[in-house]
Amino acid sequence: EGNGAVLVTGVRLDLATHFAVGFDLGYGVFETPRDFQDRWWILPSIAFVLPIGPASLDLGGGLGLAASSGYDDGTDFLIAPFDPSWALQLIPAGRLHARVGYAFSPGVEIFTRLEVGALLLEGHDLGFRSRNPSPTIGERVWGSLWVGVQLNYF
Repeated sequence: EGNGAVLVTGVRLDLATHFAVGFDLGYGVFETPRDFQDRWWILPSIAFVLPIGPASLDLGGGLGLAASSGYDDGTDFLIAPFDPSWALQLIPAGRLHARVGYAFSPGVEIFTRLEVGALLLEGHDLGFRSRNPSPTIGERVWGSLWVGVQLNYF
């Protein structure tokens, strides 16, 4: 019940046949009939890699920092993007992902990746929390499906 968009960039380094590390920087917005939210995250990750011929399967996760902010509607976001109705900023976050890649050549791989991330709010007072003492699951969790190209020239 809503729509949104996500922009993610990152790097991934295969350290061994069965081990990769990554670093992702993402930003997303989501609008429903009730409100408008935005998210950003900085998440290093590790993954177990299972090679299957020219394909590979990654299962991994990461820990980093993220933020979630809410606005009454998209217009409020456009007028005052740094004055949300509520905000959870620089909060520890975690993410799990599954990735399937296929190498067309030694230098080029296409992939799809499914991930889910969440702000880790319990048991600490880290980060900045404003006007949202009990965030719902919809205000602290995000997910995305990526389709992309990885260049393996390093």
